[in-house]
Amino acid sequence: MVNAHEGVSLPIIDPAQVFAPGVEVVETLPVLTYDNQNRLVWYFDPGQSQWEEYTYPQELDEIQEVQQRTDGSFLLSNLWYEGLAGAITENIWLFDPIAEKISRPQTVCNLVQALPGEGEWHFTQLEDGLYRLCNTETGEYSDPLPDDLQSKVKKVCIAYPSHGKGVPSTSPDGNWVVFHTCRQIFADKPPIDYIFYAYQTAAKEFHQLGTVTPYLEEYVAITEWVDNTHVLLRTGNFRTSSSHTVAIADVEKINSINEIADQYAYFPQYFANPPRLYWVSGKGIDNIEQTIYRYDFVSGIPQVFAKRRCGVVECEAAYVAQADDKIVVLVGGYPLAVSELYPSIWDAQTGQLLYETQSGRMGLQRLDEQTFLTDTFDIEVNDVVAKILVIQDHRVIETIHREVSLCFGSDMYASPSGQYILIPNCDGHTDIYDFVAQERYVVVPEFADDYCYSFEWYGEYELQVSVSEKIESCGHANPIRGIWLVRVPGTVE
Repeated sequence: MVNAHEGVSLPIIDPAQVFAPGVEVVETLPVLTYDNQNRLVWYFDPGQSQWEEYTYPQELDEIQEVQQRTDGSFLLSNLWYEGLAGAITENIWLFDPIAEKISRPQTVCNLVQALPGEGEWHFTQLEDGLYRLCNTETGEYSDPLPDDLQSKVKKVCIAYPSHGKGVPSTSPDGNWVVFHTCRQIFADKPPIDYIFYAYQTAAKEFHQLGTVTPYLEEYVAITEWVDNTHVLLRTGNFRTSSSHTVAIADVEKINSINEIADQYAYFPQYFANPPRLYWVSGKGIDNIEQTIYRYDFVSGIPQVFAKRRCGVVECEAAYVAQADDKIVVLVGGYPLAVSELYPSIWDAQTGQLLYETQSGRMGLQRLDEQTFLTDTFDIEVNDVVAKILVIQDHRVIETIHREVSLCFGSDMYASPSGQYILIPNCDGHTDIYDFVAQERYVVVPEFADDYCYSFEWYGEYELQVSVSEKIESCGHANPIRGIWLVRVPGTVE
């Protein structure tokens, strides 16, 4: 039991000093942060409107990761994990703000027990020293992994953070678990084979899906489940100037891994409903033509979606940013040249080019089936302004909104319906523009120098706004000092 103390030193931020008049604070959210130097955990209790201070146990040498759970509690760890719910319990502690204590979490199979409905299958090592798979909600575990795997499986096997779903990975219906043997970081004789396995939870049976030999690749990741029996596997390098491959495996079949895509610089992009995978061929400054491919998951055959002629800059690399059964949005340009994006819109059925631009800093944001938001530099006002693109009868109608100036270096973020756009960090304040009312409202009038601000749409009329302490510069690791849900001015349910 850890008791709260009086006289918490962290500042309590008054939302009236953060938001402009007319911005309604709908809810103040709880915040948890920590200080490893003083071995403290701070929790902001919205109900009491105060910080509560806790000293964390000596057994927890430091905190490297915090994860809030759906029941309002927090998991604390001295290691970084991709998903704490399946981590080894010796590295995990639980902070319960209602009980006001830091203690060990409930466990199953030597793993942190997941909350109801959130269980997944993970590796665990029981008292006999053998590795098994365990369901982190029910505590059900498999027979010991095959003998040839016992020396190869690590306790926690991290996939590529941006794309991996973790290892093992559970199918949507929970009937299949896929995992691979983990690569040794320093191997005497590369390349190393990654052997993939499938486990059927009802029959409690293992079988091999095949082997991936990535040679010089730096990551192997289990990513999207296309359905309950087909899963995508990715390999590649962390370096930008490298290739990224995608393979598909049928978990019901032995040795079913089949490579289906290979793309330079960007990741091949998967889209669901209906499932489809797009990638772009061609690399290097000598290319003046690119081919866009689409993989048909029904026939299992890659298809040429479209070909395009392009200039040196936008042809060096490209990726499909959006796709459904109506449109495909292609973005050309090298990943590191973030100020030079070249978006284009294509008809998903015919492969016909509907729209392309010479340059655009922010790319395209889709507002509805036929409407897109982008930016453009307008000579008339000498500023970056908003531009709306509407697809009608297989052509695109452009409308420039000069009243929506963005300021150099700022971006736009559309609400779910596209009626409102958030314009942060514009001349020191953050605004909302209403396309229907044609009104611009201030949300945060002036940023304090000591704080960083982040914004996220939370439904159509509400924003989640986080304020964090500024340490040299603003970033995701900065300690949060306040989180609010606010209703933007001028909105009506």
